[in-house]
Amino acid sequence: MSLLDPATGLFQYEAFLHLLLRETGRGTRYRDFFTLCLFKADVAPEDAQFEPAIEVALSTRVAELIRSTDIVGRFPTGLGVLLLHTGHTEALGVAERVRVAMRRIEFRRGSDLPPLQLTLSAGVVSFPRDGQTSTTLLTRARRYLEQARQDGGDKVIHGS
Repeated sequence: MSLLDPATGLFQYEAFLHLLLRETGRGTRYRDFFTLCLFKADVAPEDAQFEPAIEVALSTRVAELIRSTDIVGRFPTGLGVLLLHTGHTEALGVAERVRVAMRRIEFRRGSDLPPLQLTLSAGVVSFPRDGQTSTTLLTRARRYLEQARQDGGDKVIHGS
């Protein structure tokens, strides 16, 4: 199995989970810190045909907006980003920058319909602030991501 997704060039889900587990262990041992951001495009069911193109656009744009040393991976419902040696406040700025940048991307739906403007929801957690295991961090990040989507999308939700 390849570590990278052929369509996006991102780490496959399983590889990303392994890297998250490794970073929590490294963070514990060396008292380091990082932030996990989960992103998902806010796509209405009637626009589902755009999801493959949205995944590629999201993958490309996120890679342009983060440092080359950070880690980006596919998730079953979006993508995850490990912002290494990045504190919570700084990571929130990165997540907001990604969210705003995605709003500039439009997809043509046909000559009789207005273009689809992409919006993005995000859940953000930091190690060790929000949890000290990969399971805890993932659970909380997923919960915040779902809360952002339930609140209408196009927002970043994080622990207080």
